[in-house]
Amino acid sequence: MDAEATEKALGTSNFDENGDFLQRNKVADVTHKERLADDNIADKDLPIDNFKKPRMLRNSAKSRITSRHVNPLFLLLRMVFEMLLLRRLCFLLVLTDFVSAYQQKFAIEPQDQSAVIGSRVTLPCRVVHKAGQLQWTKDDFGLGTHRHLMGYERYKMIGSDEEGDYSLDIRDVTIDDDALYQCQVSTGPKGEAAIRSKSARLTVLVPPEPPKILKGPVLEAVEDSEVMLECVSVGGKPAAEITWVDNDGGVFSQGVTYTVEQMSDGRRFIARSQLRLRPRRHHHEQTYTCQAQNTADRAYRAATVKLKHQGETAICSVNKTRKT
Repeated sequence: MDAEATEKALGTSNFDENGDFLQRNKVADVTHKERLADDNIADKDLPIDNFKKPRMLRNSAKSRITSRHVNPLFLLLRMVFEMLLLRRLCFLLVLTDFVSAYQQKFAIEPQDQSAVIGSRVTLPCRVVHKAGQLQWTKDDFGLGTHRHLMGYERYKMIGSDEEGDYSLDIRDVTIDDDALYQCQVSTGPKGEAAIRSKSARLTVLVPPEPPKILKGPVLEAVEDSEVMLECVSVGGKPAAEITWVDNDGGVFSQGVTYTVEQMSDGRRFIARSQLRLRPRRHHHEQTYTCQAQNTADRAYRAATVKLKHQGETAICSVNKTRKT
């Protein structure tokens, strides 16, 4: 009878000798639901399988409530950390720019140039925040650190220290000035990094000597037999361009052979041009001109040949060289 009364009190059909235990679970379930109601948690119908479940649910509820308060704090700390990191990065960037702004660097560097022999040329070099010693090199050989370069009378560093101008001035250019030049600054007293400009090639141009027509002042040839006229231009840099012009100013394009060979100094050239002709009677008293020029001097230097026909023999007389 006591068991039946207990069953009615608990409101369950599952009754056994562990009724006292189920009763305690029932009481715990009621207590747990009341606490959930107090905490505004909607999980009121969760089943209770053992005596420890209410404590686990209470811990879960506390965890949820705590997370609601922790998340905003975590986000705030994260934002503060990111702001501090960003400010640090900005500071490093500004510091880097500040340091690099006061490093030695070139404002103007030398460029490849060409100069005619005997002329004057200036290779520019300007340095900002110069701290080390500056020197020019010629084919990797140092010329010195003073503006008046000892041992190089035709060389001088022009400009002023205030402007950072250390341009190399070369007067009375010779063939030996044809070289590779570079402006260099050594390491500064406070550890400023050494710098080197890009290399600049100075190309010295040399006009060719007046051309000469070989085989003497008179060239005899039998009519209708092939005659070869040879014109030589020596010493040009670059090699001279040679053209043959007839009595009417027409340029020969047929029967012409052109060759170039380097001179012993390894810098200048010898240019040769050969013209092959078959003299006819109508070639009598006609003049043939050999013209030579290069980029150092566009004015033509010329030598002429006059063809004279006498019977079955044609005589070519070589006139003196002239410049046009």
